[in-house]
Amino acid sequence: MVAAAGLAGASPTRRGALSFLALELVLILSFAWEFVQVSFVHPSSTGGLVFLSWPLLQWAAVAVAFPVALAFGWRMRPDFLKG
Repeated sequence: MVAAAGLAGASPTRRGALSFLALELVLILSFAWEFVQVSFVHPSSTGGLVFLSWPLLQWAAVAVAFPVALAFGWRMRPDFLKG
């Protein structure tokens, strides 16, 4: 989630920022969905493993979104790193 927020902040256009914010929202909602599923709908003794593995899947989603954004012409704002 932190990477998606950083990429949104570095986006040169509003459309790019909204795309990364949408990705972040989807990642947050996916974790919430899994939390509800594991905690209330289908509780199990191994349900806690979701909380260890789910962030890895979220990083994989960001790792896929970043090259796709680069392929579509996304470039970081030059003033972003000067901060």
